[in-house]
Amino acid sequence: MKSRPPTRRRTYTGTVLAADTPPMPCELPLGAVHRVDPGRHQQVIIAMGRSKRSSYTRVSRWQFDGACWVKVGSTPARNGARGWHRRPWDYSYLSPIGTFGLTDAGGHLPKPRGTGLPYDHDRSGFTGPPGRAWVFDYVVAINFNRVPGRSPLNLYRPNPKINDGGIWLHVSGPAATRGCISISRRQMRKTLRWLDPADRPVMVMGPRSVLSR
Repeated sequence: MKSRPPTRRRTYTGTVLAADTPPMPCELPLGAVHRVDPGRHQQVIIAMGRSKRSSYTRVSRWQFDGACWVKVGSTPARNGARGWHRRPWDYSYLSPIGTFGLTDAGGHLPKPRGTGLPYDHDRSGFTGPPGRAWVFDYVVAINFNRVPGRSPLNLYRPNPKINDGGIWLHVSGPAATRGCISISRRQMRKTLRWLDPADRPVMVMGPRSVLSR
């Protein structure tokens, strides 16, 4: 009896691969609870924390190419010094868990060429902590308890029950943050040039144990 040829299958690219070849990733590394609909959002930043009480995070950028999610960048990051919480409060040093829009940017320095988000260049407003003014050289407001379409400096909080706001993606300092997400200045410039308002970018953030559900 003749042996049957090995089974072959197609991946999302349409390329024929042998049966023992693992499929290329096509989905975001998120569980069902935090899944992002590519029909609504075509750019996603994931801030995946090590654990619920850790201040160490990995930030990755993802673009939907019409068929699959493609990772376009990844970098180490820091989050709140005390970890994560769904409803952080002022001076809790906790970062919020959830999915939030990214609609507005700004900073102490002028916007990098190619920046698509509305950008508020304000040398006096983005002062940063004492001795660490550079952490606000570039910021992207994370739409946690804020009004989209306003400068990151506008700290009006539409939900007073949450009692926190002003959560940003910004330049890394020497340690953890008070609740923001921080990455290197070089990565902030890359991110600002990459974010496209037409793709309705969002950030999904939280510890790995929560985001993987």
